[in-house]
Amino acid sequence: MTRPSDVSNMEARITEIGQELEELRNEREHIRRHVHSMEHDERMKRVSNRYSELAEEIAVIIEQHPKIRESPPFLQLLSSIEVMEMRMVAIWAEFRRLRKEEINLRVNVAGAKQQEGYEKNRNSIAELSKEIETMLGKFPEIRKSRPFRGLVSDIEQWRFDDSMTNSSGFSSGIFGLGSSSLGRVPNDDRSDSLNPNSHRYNPGKKK
Repeated sequence: MTRPSDVSNMEARITEIGQELEELRNEREHIRRHVHSMEHDERMKRVSNRYSELAEEIAVIIEQHPKIRESPPFLQLLSSIEVMEMRMVAIWAEFRRLRKEEINLRVNVAGAKQQEGYEKNRNSIAELSKEIETMLGKFPEIRKSRPFRGLVSDIEQWRFDDSMTNSSGFSSGIFGLGSSSLGRVPNDDRSDSLNPNSHRYNPGKKK
């Protein structure tokens, strides 16, 4: 049984974590703007490591005290931009994994299994897209964050074709970035070297 004092202590710790996350975010921005030497990488690494430690601690607290999710301090922490950025990093990594899986499906899988894999990827992308659009609605400033800008850069670099963008039913393109900037136009053949149905198909071609 969880004692009221335990819950109170956990809520107090959640509040402290929220404050430290904000301090880390401010420190990270200071390092990026004002530190330009070998010290930059060392300090950024310390900040990143501390972010990871706090994220792990939050996970442990949730596991030990599931009801903490309903507490005001946790809800406040959950809706903070610091936690949003941490989640954006995880989504960025998941997006990269999905892209690798997409390439693997195109090159090494065929038939019904390939189509099943495509559909699974599209559903995952749709879920991530909705989550990010919600985050952008609450915190428009997250567009300036490194993980979001990195995600956008990867999308533009990989030049997704219709199977990963608007043909999947996304009215605004991947992650609400806008179909006008990321979708294909009629004469756009940038991704056809990865399209098995195209005469340009060449999975080994380097772009």
